[in-house]
Amino acid sequence: MEHRDLGQSINISKRKPTLITLPDVAIAELRNSSAACTAALTAFTEPSTSQPSSSLPALPVLHKDLISLITLIYASTTRLAISLKPSSPTWSASLTPSKELARNVLAATTCACLYDGRMHGETLAKEIKGTVKDVVGAVRDLVQTFLAIATSPDIDEPQNEYLIKAGTVHDLIERARGPDGISKDNLIAVRKKWAEDKAVMDDALKEMGEMIEEAEADDGGEEEAEGESDEDGWDELGLSSKKMDKHELKRAKAVSNSKNPVMNSMLMSGGCPCRIGAPVA
Repeated sequence: MEHRDLGQSINISKRKPTLITLPDVAIAELRNSSAACTAALTAFTEPSTSQPSSSLPALPVLHKDLISLITLIYASTTRLAISLKPSSPTWSASLTPSKELARNVLAATTCACLYDGRMHGETLAKEIKGTVKDVVGAVRDLVQTFLAIATSPDIDEPQNEYLIKAGTVHDLIERARGPDGISKDNLIAVRKKWAEDKAVMDDALKEMGEMIEEAEADDGGEEEAEGESDEDGWDELGLSSKKMDKHELKRAKAVSNSKNPVMNSMLMSGGCPCRIGAPVA
């Protein structure tokens, strides 16, 4: 009868345990932060469910909490960028900001999702969720940059790439906290949206005015030489990108003169046809 060597039968017990290094732990925390950002971004794509108004915090409380949370994200991003400088990473110093980022990203997302369109106003809710979504997306880009550097040392990644990504997070949060940042109520959000739309309209009208002046100076003259026209989007209005003929000139003047006096007067007077909290799109 053949007998096995006892040492062979227990060979597995002689193997040395796998050592978990500090960089491994730091990378695991970065992956948790990235997963938290992904979960938060997914939450913004899911249909929102209205909650009883009695269960929702007051609007000033939501605003204050959200500002506090994105401020914490700003601070954690700064510390993470300092601790994981590619040329000399300090793995131990990255653990706490990584954990804080995961926690605060989820908390900020939860806070943003508490803005209810029917109670607080659709325009405000959309603005808040869009702002937080942009911040979370920028945080995930930064975290994934650090993960790529940590797990692929030979990756062709510019040394200052992490600074650009961290700067994007900082810029988004600074704008959100600034004087023209996150709106405090739906009235402010609607006025802001109107101002943005009016600026776009003013630019378009200015460009059209230049086209009209050019056409009048040429007396609706000859078309541009082939290949000289640009794709400037005016075809959507039935106006070619070539020099206008008399019919196109007439149509352009009609569009140029159709400014909205109601919007202009309301923006200048500060008026608004909506109440705070009204579901204005």
